[in-house]
Amino acid sequence: MTFNAIEQHIVVVVTNYLFNSNVEFENDDNSKIYMQKYGLNKILPDIKTPIGNISPNIVQQMQGVIPIVNYEDENKNLRLTYNDIDKNISFEVQKVNKDSIKLLKDAIKDFIDIKMSDIKAIGLNFISLYNLGDKKLKILNNDIEKYLPNFKKNIAFQLTLLLQLDDCVATYKIRKKSGGDDTNEDRIYQIDANLHFDISLGRTQEKINKINNITDNIDTKYFPIFSEECNNILAMNDGKKEE
Repeated sequence: MTFNAIEQHIVVVVTNYLFNSNVEFENDDNSKIYMQKYGLNKILPDIKTPIGNISPNIVQQMQGVIPIVNYEDENKNLRLTYNDIDKNISFEVQKVNKDSIKLLKDAIKDFIDIKMSDIKAIGLNFISLYNLGDKKLKILNNDIEKYLPNFKKNIAFQLTLLLQLDDCVATYKIRKKSGGDDTNEDRIYQIDANLHFDISLGRTQEKINKINNITDNIDTKYFPIFSEECNNILAMNDGKKEE
C-alpha cells in the first residue's frame, strides 16, 4: 500500500555562510543579482509587543539589527532565509514538484557560489505529513499500553532515529501531530528527515563538485529514498493491509 502525503516541503540549509550582518548580505552585489533573478522580496517580520504590533515603518528602520531575514517570490514558490546568528542560509519550497525542485536547485547553486570557499556543510530536510485516519502506528512495543496505561491518551509523541549512512548522517523524526483514541479526530503523522553532508574538507573545486552532486540528486536519489522510508514506516500500522 502506498501512502500519499497531505503536505510536503523541502528545506536546504547551508552552514558557515559568512557575512557580517544581514544588511551586508542584502547589499552584496551578487546577492542583489540573484534576488532580482528569482524575484525575491524581503518579508518584514511581524513583531509583537505587550502594547501591540510594531509598525512596518519602525520595523524597516530596525532591519539592521534583526538577525534573521526572510525573502519570498511573488507566488511563494521559493523562500530564502539568511540567519546571521547561526551564519547559515536556507532555501525552502512548499510544493514538491518538477518545477519547484528545479527552482530550488538553481537558487542553491547561485547563492552558494557567493561563499563557496567558506561553506562547511549542507543539510537536506524533507518534511511530509500523512493522514492515517483511524489507523495507529505500531512502531513502539505492541503492549505499550499495558506498561504505560496513559499512553493511549497521548496527544503527540516523537521518535528520533540517527543513522550513519554512506555519504551523510541522517536524522529521522517520526511524530504524531494530532488525533487519536480520545479525540475522535484523524491521526496526523509527520515524518522529517535531515541529511547532513560534511563538505568542510577539500579544495574549493572539490566542494563545488560535491555540492553539485548532492543538489543534482535531491529529486533523483534523496527525496525518493525518503519517500520510500516514509512508506515503510507508515506500513507499521494496526490497519488491514491492502490485498
